[in-house]
Amino acid sequence: MTQSPGSPTQCLNSQRLSSATREAEPMLAVLPQELDANPHLLNFRNGTLDLRTLNFSAHSQAQLITKIVHHDYNRGELCPTYLHSWNAFWVRWFHSCRRRSGTASPA
Repeated sequence: MTQSPGSPTQCLNSQRLSSATREAEPMLAVLPQELDANPHLLNFRNGTLDLRTLNFSAHSQAQLITKIVHHDYNRGELCPTYLHSWNAFWVRWFHSCRRRSGTASPA
């Protein structure tokens, strides 16, 4: 009995599978320790920010980054949550200094 090309038996031929695996291996093999290996790279929807240099560049598969911030990076735009926290810190610090110096008005 002859097998037609593309039959299931022919597709499962171990020599063909071995050849296909051997050919594809260099293109697919990534060791787990290679993923997210650079902790200074932060992926946004619109590119990658290097936290050491603050350089922003296009995404690159070669960087092997698997995580992403689901927001666009906009240079110069300040985070409202950060600003609120920063302002709250300075208000608490200012009032604390006034209390310690005795210049705070009684509540």
